[in-house]
Amino acid sequence: MTVPVVVAPEVPPHLLTPLSEPQRRVSHNRDLLQLLADYESLRRRANADRESVYQLLLKPGSAGEQ
Repeated sequence: MTVPVVVAPEVPPHLLTPLSEPQRRVSHNRDLLQLLADYESLRRRANADRESVYQLLLKPGSAGEQ
């Protein structure tokens, strides 16, 4: 008799922790441009984290396995 074993992928905590918004005072246009660059950097990091979770779910035996 074979007993199925449920295996859930382990997602590292840093991929589950919310990212805080950039802290930058805006008093000039250049500060606003830098704030926009900070948000773009944050967006890219969030997308990289999503990709990492997706890759974890693709691993054989993970919860995302079909």
